Amino acid sequence: MVNKSDVVYLIQLLKKNKITYGVGGSLLLQALKLETKVNDLDIMIDINDALLIDILLKDYVDQDQKPNDPKYDSLYFREFKFNQTAIDIMAGLNINYQRKWYGIPFDDKTPIYIIDNINYMLLEDWYVIYYLLDRKAKVKLIENYFFQTRSFSKIRINDLTLLDLPVDLKLRLIKLLNI
Repeated sequence: MVNKSDVVYLIQLLKKNKITYGVGGSLLLQALKLETKVNDLDIMIDINDALLIDILLKDYVDQDQKPNDPKYDSLYFREFKFNQTAIDIMAGLNINYQRKWYGIPFDDKTPIYIIDNINYMLLEDWYVIYYLLDRKAKVKLIENYFFQTRSFSKIRINDLTLLDLPVDLKLRLIKLLNI
């Protein structure tokens, strides 16, 4: 469960300490009115901010860290529990898709949305993440949104096609560019 006041407090803390961050996952989908259920808070950070995050949130480290998942790995990954809000903070995300690892870059040059004074990752980036994680329902939800609204960044989609990604995903991104 995600508590809005916990999110506000955490975001203020990140901003005050000049942490490069982007909120993603289901809270991003909720902010865009695509989904209402949010179980935890997913935040990507620049790897250069990882040590500072550990210092700032040391009192909130979740002692029941999940075991490693063979589907993804990160240069930095921590689970925090802030009041009732479960928070996953990661940097240098890598996802294993069909026995090959793909990196998802995030740094101070990665484009973001700002909604209600919160930095969100672009939906285009989470489309790629969900695709690589084989979250078919979320991929379909985002694709439908893109095709129905035509509301997406062609520049970002083009940038994503330049990453080392699976051919099937690149073809889907190119299809988006052509609508």
